[in-house]
Amino acid sequence: MLKRENFSIKTLSYNEYSYANPGTKFYYNYEPNGSTLLYSDFFETDGTKTIDIKDAKTFDEQIYNIIKDWKRNYKPEQQIFDSLYWELKITLQDDTNYRFKGYHETPENFEVFEDFLTMLSKC
Repeated sequence: MLKRENFSIKTLSYNEYSYANPGTKFYYNYEPNGSTLLYSDFFETDGTKTIDIKDAKTFDEQIYNIIKDWKRNYKPEQQIFDSLYWELKITLQDDTNYRFKGYHETPENFEVFEDFLTMLSKC
């Protein structure tokens, strides 16, 4: 379970890919003077997009509220090879590390997480 106190993200890395899709990537980096979220999608023609995150505390709270009940690993009971693979890595300001990953299976609110990041990438 994630610890609520001191949940201040230093870095966040999210990668998603499948057999037919080389992937979507998000990378968040906290800086006291202005945090950024880098977004890259293989099928996007714009390449990598940089999004300024003006309120890091709100970003941290949103991420925490979405992932607070996630398990560390999601996978189906039987092996499936042509499927979605994903991984989320978070390093907090106190250097605590969290890693969540899965293939074919995702947390119940996974779309909320993806929608949140996608919404930020559209700004």
